[in-house]
Amino acid sequence: MAWGEEAEAQALIRSGAVTLALLTDRSWVSRRVETVRFLSATSLERNVSFDIDSARLGHLLATSGHPIDAPLLLPLLKLRKNLLLDLDLRVTDGSPAQVARSDEDAVASQGIMLQVLHAAGVVNSRISLGIGRTILAAARGMPSAADVRTLLLGQPNEVELWRLDRSAENYDDESREWDSLIKTQPDFARWLTTFTLDFLLMTPVHLRNIPTMFKFRYVETQEPAAMTLGERLNLVSYLNLLEAPGVGAASREHLRIEGPSGMLIDDVDLYDMASDPNVPQNPVAARDHRSFERRVVLDRAVVYTSSPPTGSYYVAVSMRANPAGFIRRSQYLVALTGVVLVLGGVAEILWRVLSASSNAVEPTVALLLVVPTLLLAYVSREGDHEILGDLLRFPRLVIAFTGLVSLGAATGFVFGLQCEPLAALWIASGAWCLVVFGWLRYVTWRGHQVMSSVTERQDTTYRTPVLDFS
Repeated sequence: MAWGEEAEAQALIRSGAVTLALLTDRSWVSRRVETVRFLSATSLERNVSFDIDSARLGHLLATSGHPIDAPLLLPLLKLRKNLLLDLDLRVTDGSPAQVARSDEDAVASQGIMLQVLHAAGVVNSRISLGIGRTILAAARGMPSAADVRTLLLGQPNEVELWRLDRSAENYDDESREWDSLIKTQPDFARWLTTFTLDFLLMTPVHLRNIPTMFKFRYVETQEPAAMTLGERLNLVSYLNLLEAPGVGAASREHLRIEGPSGMLIDDVDLYDMASDPNVPQNPVAARDHRSFERRVVLDRAVVYTSSPPTGSYYVAVSMRANPAGFIRRSQYLVALTGVVLVLGGVAEILWRVLSASSNAVEPTVALLLVVPTLLLAYVSREGDHEILGDLLRFPRLVIAFTGLVSLGAATGFVFGLQCEPLAALWIASGAWCLVVFGWLRYVTWRGHQVMSSVTERQDTTYRTPVLDFS
């Protein structure tokens, strides 16, 4: 007898039908609120709350045949397996709630996939012991980086976790049947891909005593978004892509993104990415006219959705350094240095002011010797958020170099430069300072323009189409 005809498999199919019903119909979650904070460039803190509609949940369970007195593993959401999670799940009164073990959610995922095959009319005799074990291994195992990219690129034949045991006596027959299931059962292949990449966050509950709200907090790590040259120069806003696993996971979703300290948020978009988010593509408005509402308020942004279809959603957050911070303060000292150097160089050409043995030159030289110290004081600031520090690294390097340029102009006296060579050194150094000032001034002006634009519309909520990358 095939494994699919055994009592264990039949029980998995029945429980899988219940879990699948709760995953595909999220109307039992009346509202989901999520707040995302940037702890660093590589870590995010997510605080999530679920409002449970117990009447709707009871109706779904009754429809799917789950006994009202039987315990239930409630699927809260799907999360990527490769996340390094610091998870804390609590109920309405703040007391801790139990989280299902990894083997329990793997078995639940296996049950869902068996139910999908069963609903598609696949006879149980086609599900051999080796296929059943491979389904469970895919749900339980950790995909490699190569497997993740392979699945995102739609090449399932090369997934390591999907390989059958070659030592089995009927390997050839199982292999043909397995390939046939993947190719001819698209729903099964889709769920197999989902549970190879994701796991179910589940909690055991009893329907007669189910909490009305779940709250949980988790910290996840992510690869920092690579910065373009324009972003490093602070000429354009820095774009950061965040996964939004909660979109489509409730009747209504509120996703709040809090910007890092010292930065402002100027825009937010919702993407549906069916492919690898690291592959550049041109977004278009979703063909099914999906939309969301957004509101941006300088230090935070909010995305509102209402029962969107299932997708692979990402929030694109545009941020830039606060124009009232480091760049604005340093530009005035750079401008003063540039003016002093250019005027000093011109005066040397016309009247030999710098070459003259006069005490009048000493205050200017002293100022130029102090400038590098002041500029380095701006550069070496501690306590900035890591993302802000990365964004300002290039401007700080340029300003530090500007301090060295002014120091070089002052040390021209040490090498005995006079007349035209000294004037050329000062004018060239001053020209560099003025070019840097022009750049810093534009960045500050652009930042204030963005800030004014956000302030004007911060009291308004806009409906915007979802952008599709698939």
